[in-house]
Amino acid sequence: MGRDTVQLETTVNTISQEYLLEFTSEYGVLEALHPELPKPEDRIVDFPKGKAQPKLAILRSTAASST
Repeated sequence: MGRDTVQLETTVNTISQEYLLEFTSEYGVLEALHPELPKPEDRIVDFPKGKAQPKLAILRSTAASST
């Protein structure tokens, strides 16, 4: 696996309940919607089997051509 490759299916990001409340307040998410964090073992998105990796070279060339 190359240096610039990220396995999205195993990437973990941890935020606290306090940060969630700060975020929802800042962006006007109503408490009536009952925002909650997923449990540590829950996946937000299940990725299909197979290759679903964006090619960084394509992303870089697209970004370079738009500047």
